[in-house]
Amino acid sequence: MTYALTSFQDVAGLGGMVAHAIRHPLDFHASTGPSLNELTAGILGSQFNPDRDISDLSGKVIFVTGGNTGLGKETILQLAKHNPKRIYLAARTTSKAQDAIASIQKELPSLSADIHHIPLDLASFASIRAAAKRFHAECDRLDTLILNAGTMGNAPSLTEDGYEIHLGTNHIGHFLLTKLLLPTLRRTATESPDSDVRIVTLTSLANRAAPSSLLEMITSTESLMSHGWVTRYGASKAANVLFAAELARRYPEILSVAVHPGTVGSDLYQHARNSGFLGGLGIAVVSLLWRSVRTGALTQLWAATAPRESVVNGGYYVPVAARGVCGLEGEYLPDLSLPRFQVMRTQDAHEYAEAFKTGRNPPWLHALYTHWRELLQEPFKGVTFDGTVRDDLFDLQDEQIPITQITETATHLLSLLTPAQQNTLCYHIDSPEWRTWSNPEFLLADKGLRLDEVTPSIRTAILAILQATLSPEGYEKAIAAMRINHYLGELVESPRVMNEFSYNFVLFGRPSTTRPWGWSFYGHHLCLNVFLYKGQIVASPWFTGAEPNEIDDGPYKGTRILHVEEKLGLQLMQSLSPELQAQAQIYKSMKDPAMPPGRWNRDDQRHLCGAYRDNRIVPNEGILASTLTPSQKTTLYEILTQYLLYLPQRARDLKLAHIRQFEAETYFSWIGGFADEDPFYFRIQNPVVLVEFDHHSGVFLNNEEPRKFHVHTLLRTPNGGDYGVALRKRIPPVEGVEGTEIVW
Repeated sequence: MTYALTSFQDVAGLGGMVAHAIRHPLDFHASTGPSLNELTAGILGSQFNPDRDISDLSGKVIFVTGGNTGLGKETILQLAKHNPKRIYLAARTTSKAQDAIASIQKELPSLSADIHHIPLDLASFASIRAAAKRFHAECDRLDTLILNAGTMGNAPSLTEDGYEIHLGTNHIGHFLLTKLLLPTLRRTATESPDSDVRIVTLTSLANRAAPSSLLEMITSTESLMSHGWVTRYGASKAANVLFAAELARRYPEILSVAVHPGTVGSDLYQHARNSGFLGGLGIAVVSLLWRSVRTGALTQLWAATAPRESVVNGGYYVPVAARGVCGLEGEYLPDLSLPRFQVMRTQDAHEYAEAFKTGRNPPWLHALYTHWRELLQEPFKGVTFDGTVRDDLFDLQDEQIPITQITETATHLLSLLTPAQQNTLCYHIDSPEWRTWSNPEFLLADKGLRLDEVTPSIRTAILAILQATLSPEGYEKAIAAMRINHYLGELVESPRVMNEFSYNFVLFGRPSTTRPWGWSFYGHHLCLNVFLYKGQIVASPWFTGAEPNEIDDGPYKGTRILHVEEKLGLQLMQSLSPELQAQAQIYKSMKDPAMPPGRWNRDDQRHLCGAYRDNRIVPNEGILASTLTPSQKTTLYEILTQYLLYLPQRARDLKLAHIRQFEAETYFSWIGGFADEDPFYFRIQNPVVLVEFDHHSGVFLNNEEPRKFHVHTLLRTPNGGDYGVALRKRIPPVEGVEGTEIVW
């Protein structure tokens, strides 16, 4: 006989589920009891109806594990109603699989459902490899893979290959199967713009019973075997959640989600019923909440077929089609009981900044801040590659920006302000304060108006200036960065320091349609500096970052930025020949021992031209654009187009054309690996543009090594182009030789 509870960890795991029920009662109810839709006879809650809501599946090939019974069989039945090209039912026992196919076809007499059985024992690598081989012999595409099969409540035992039975069957077996099918999945995903390839992994609320040392435990069969089935099953289900999220991160072209079907009256519980008094009692209690197999299959059917934009890649869902609360998605969330966060949550932005400046903590950031202030004492020169500014690179031109509309929105803002607010907002066009923007969450230079400290009407007026100035897609990107910052503030329970409006806005010069002026908008992970003169715009320098770079919960879930730049950069590097890759890769490691002093610091890490680095010398490194093939050059300019996204379309086109004029002096360099999962840094530079992309280690999230969910990007205009300085000398003065007659 197996027992549910044989160790302290088993008890702690059940305690974790109880704690989840207390902290997240609605999520717990959705995970265990009848859905709101079921309780209200369809009046409230999700109303997903497979017959009505699953669209035509013509041409699609579907693979379902554990399809001979329970949820798997129901899933195949419902999908078969919508005309898929073929469904593969993978199951261990041939007779049961054939019975299931016959039962489904009998229920659908008017449809000629093409359902094939593939023998599959997930506890055997040999069986898994044979199943994948047979599939590839029969089919050259795969649109949907549903990892449905599972086992629970088993006595301590091993798979054929020596893994604990729950982990080996529920996770490792599915892991190997997915790996073997992945080339076909990826090929199907890229064969046409309309391709929609998905992997749906079934998990369980029992992921909450997994130990905090999950990664250590699942890599030690001996450790797993010392616990009851509650811990062993919980660990396998936690691995399912992590697997789905990691698939989404590595292969964003494939939609991958984890789904908890709820507590369903199926064959899954047959072993658990015989697991001692406590195990039997637990199953008896759970059975009071069981939903039917029909309703239990709804969430995985939704995940497999719902409109792609309504599903968050890497997400975790509970019945019915609701975003679940899963602690494993926060694998890198910090310990909020640490003094740093306990103090931060009590402070507003000014108190937080003052504590940093006076307490000098963290010391490495304070040292960087001190260095920044020293750099500010130097007169502006501009970023160069050798210390010498090249003149005559920038000309006045009409870029057809809506200067009248922009000026009117700025004038409207001024009309809403008190004299004191106007004085706080406005600086001289040549003020050195334009250079005091910074991207950390600390309010290091408190100037202008802070959006979360003004009235809604003033805040709306400020955002209207951004909207009038930037391209529609550039404005959308800025708003997304602000919302992600708000999400981070919620994650670390410090919304007074980081929120959607924790940004400062400053005017430089007087808004005018005929004279130069501009504005700065800065705060955590979003800093924009814009210079305007008549129909011309300079949006430089700017900084945009995110930690994490996607919102996976709340009203703005699915919001994501900086992934396009990431994808294109990796695409370019991977497309190079081995010889060019070696030349482009200036350092192999993200923190390489070969880096000279100052090339890496704990906060900027690899990027060189962030806050206060207005005069940095950045030598040309890597490979020249002239060595690229035409398709590689196309990718290079697609990257630069993303970095010019804040500019209105006409200005963007002219800026890109200007950049192209210096193709013979354009360099591409790389730091780090360039496999799909590797974090990396890259830079593109020439005399008129410099852009950087850098994956960072955690500042708030606790990843000690760079990860792809913390990103910094920036743009500089070298040779004095930042802040429009190079253009200013070309602007005619207000007074000519004759001057203006003074009348009194």
